[in-house]
Amino acid sequence: MKTREQLIAEAERQSEEIAQYFRDVEHWNANRGKEEGEIDPDPDGSMQEMARTLTEFLSKNKTASKTAAKELSFEELRRKNVLRCEDVFHPLNDWSATDWACAMAGECGEVCNKVKKLRRGEMITRKDIGEELADVIIYADLLAARMGIELGEEVVAKFNKVSAKRESSITL
Repeated sequence: MKTREQLIAEAERQSEEIAQYFRDVEHWNANRGKEEGEIDPDPDGSMQEMARTLTEFLSKNKTASKTAAKELSFEELRRKNVLRCEDVFHPLNDWSATDWACAMAGECGEVCNKVKKLRRGEMITRKDIGEELADVIIYADLLAARMGIELGEEVVAKFNKVSAKRESSITL
């Protein structure tokens, strides 16, 4: 049996795939439809109905996930990230800072690869890219933990430094 989180993730993926399908058809019709004939993306309305059903399901079930994400702090991420690492993978210090940095760089490469494929017109969803970006953040936090760096403090300091440099009043 799938967990609630797995069902939500599957519904998000399906919803994004439907949206991407409509974007692809719109792109086709705008660029090649006049020459080769326009495509009706949903002749019987079933895709729109599925999209509505998925949207309804997500609006009812995703509220708790969004609330958790909005309330996530660097402190909470660090605590649970290190705890999970040591629970199901290995002790944090079994990897050097270089190991953690290379893992993070690998995830950055995966983000770039997904964006490249999206640019080429392949079926890559925002969810796919979001998952890879999340991996980058998770590894960045583990690297910071390994090096004794408080990532939240560093993000605030750097954000404010750039704001000051650019003479922006927007600070954290």
